[in-house]
Amino acid sequence: MPQIHSPEHEVSRLGRIGYRPFWVLKLSILLRAIHQVGAAVFLASFLLDEILAPPPLYLYITIVSGIALLLAEWMRHREIYRELSGVSTLVKLILLGLAYHEIFPQTPTIVIAFFLASIASQAPKLYRHRLLFEISKHFVNFLVNRVKANLLVSSYLVSTLGCI
Repeated sequence: MPQIHSPEHEVSRLGRIGYRPFWVLKLSILLRAIHQVGAAVFLASFLLDEILAPPPLYLYITIVSGIALLLAEWMRHREIYRELSGVSTLVKLILLGLAYHEIFPQTPTIVIAFFLASIASQAPKLYRHRLLFEISKHFVNFLVNRVKANLLVSSYLVSTLGCI
């Protein structure tokens, strides 16, 4: 049994790893650079008074490269929605949406979203891809079997007693 702080224990807490061709890794490095340029201009549009709104071209570049990056990451990390990197992406998108619709103050919310995204993306791999929600297959199977059992009991009661 591995020790609590052993590397084997830390790796076992990572999400499922899938195959990603090497060329996709190279492409994701280029996409990340493009995404950072678009995101920098997007952020600058909220920090500088001279830029009234995010330029549409840079907004488009940021969105398309962000989606492509998430897909490239998903090829390797199949449970990204349960990992720090995926959850931080979701939080970032929620914050950006709240700022865009002016539910939260725009400039501080955008800065916080970028700050959190930077921390999550620069965290070491063992933290960035650690599972945050440890729902096991056994627990899901237990729930499914429990529902099936309840349905069987209910159908039995209906067929024999004619009521529920």
